[in-house]
Amino acid sequence: MTRIYLVFLSLLPFIGLMPGCSATTPKSAHAQSEQYTILHDGIKRTYSIYVPGGTGNSQAVPLLMALHGGGGSDKAWPRYTDYGFERLADSDKFILVYPNGVEGHWNDGRDVQHLHAQREPIDDSGFLARLIDELKRAYPIDPDRVFVTGASNGGMMAHRLAAEHAEKVAAIATVIASIPRNLQGKLHPSHPVSVLMINGTDDPLVRWEGGPVRFGRKSIGAVISTEQAVRFWVNHGNCSPAAETIDLPDAYPDDGTSITRIGYRNCKSGSEVVLYKIVGGGHTWPMQAERRRRIGGMLIDSLVGKRSREIDACDVIWEFFKKHPDRHEPSDD
Repeated sequence: MTRIYLVFLSLLPFIGLMPGCSATTPKSAHAQSEQYTILHDGIKRTYSIYVPGGTGNSQAVPLLMALHGGGGSDKAWPRYTDYGFERLADSDKFILVYPNGVEGHWNDGRDVQHLHAQREPIDDSGFLARLIDELKRAYPIDPDRVFVTGASNGGMMAHRLAAEHAEKVAAIATVIASIPRNLQGKLHPSHPVSVLMINGTDDPLVRWEGGPVRFGRKSIGAVISTEQAVRFWVNHGNCSPAAETIDLPDAYPDDGTSITRIGYRNCKSGSEVVLYKIVGGGHTWPMQAERRRRIGGMLIDSLVGKRSREIDACDVIWEFFKKHPDRHEPSDD
């Protein structure tokens, strides 16, 4: 598969939300979102920040950092989630930041040589940790409520950031992502982190069973299985090995997916590890609202698998984060 197909693939999730489709942009979605730059390791890095009204006083508020997928950007991310995080920031009053990877990609550890960020390699983990510190100085951010989410390449980066800078992050939530296989045995988080994973069993790129990340015949690095990634965080958090498993109601039987929630409690520092297993789900962001045109949706599903409408990932992620502030208890590692 040529590089142009990789770029096309990275844009597929956005097709149904491109201008001219039925998506409605909230008035607040762009009103206070501005792009800034920061120099890290001699490289000019950019990020956009969304500060909803009512967060300018002295009361500390949460910070949510959202990491785009491969080929994405701070501008494309809000459309990808149908402005779900902006809506939640408006209602629950938290600061939302969208950092940009170098040339649209993150150095998540897969060592994919045709990607500039991974070939160099770019210190994305250090950049994101520094950005968190800079934002804490500039805004009234609660240091115990710093959260990171990401999809695909961004989700893999969230795993790496939480493992390498656990002192900066209270919880992470990843969608259609796992831990890069190259990092297996190299990650030693300094203290427990609450983790939510949302993965589809029929994802043709980041496969549930792990192995090469591929589309067509081209391999784009490799990851461990979803269950291995969950086990990594369960073991690190010293969670109870007994999982609480719940089959969620099938609210949209026509979407071809169903969801099982698998949770691990009684972890150190009150942390928790949760997996939303989307049976039949593909490499897509779960969303209840269907904004895609019929033909565009069918095309995307044929290439990257079914999108579940059983949950809205933004809502699930934010509810998880609200329950898991950092309690700063170091691990024994």
